[in-house]
Amino acid sequence: MDVDDNTDDWLGCPTPLEMYKHPCAMLEDALIETQSMLRKARANVAGLVQMKDMLATGKALAESELAKAQLEIHRLNYQSREMGRKNNSRQIVAGQRERLLRENQRLLLELSVLRGHSPDVRLAPPQRYQSLIVEHALHLSQILVFPMPLPNSQIYIACIAN
Repeated sequence: MDVDDNTDDWLGCPTPLEMYKHPCAMLEDALIETQSMLRKARANVAGLVQMKDMLATGKALAESELAKAQLEIHRLNYQSREMGRKNNSRQIVAGQRERLLRENQRLLLELSVLRGHSPDVRLAPPQRYQSLIVEHALHLSQILVFPMPLPNSQIYIACIAN
């Protein structure tokens, strides 16, 4: 029995050249697949760069709008504070006016009592006599009462008449 040591020509056994070609083919397939993945990754990176640019532009627009809105808020806050100050000033003046009107009424009544006149009190029409000044009232002989409308009450100014 002869045993043949040369098994290269057996059916189904690869030759040494075929054995070298097979890993090369596998490497070529892996290289082609890697190149394909690299192209996709580059496209993804390009898309991400575009998205970043769009977001940066949108962020810049939003920041400018925010700055405008903050300026508007500061302007409105300033106006609100100024209106509050004016309103407080008006309230202070209205309070002072009310106190002065009451003091005027009290002093005029005291003056009529000191002169010894019995005061003749009558209601004067508000539009006609509201501008009457106390100095002129000293020359009158009777007391005129002028209604002065205020938010929650009515105050009357009494003027002494000769």
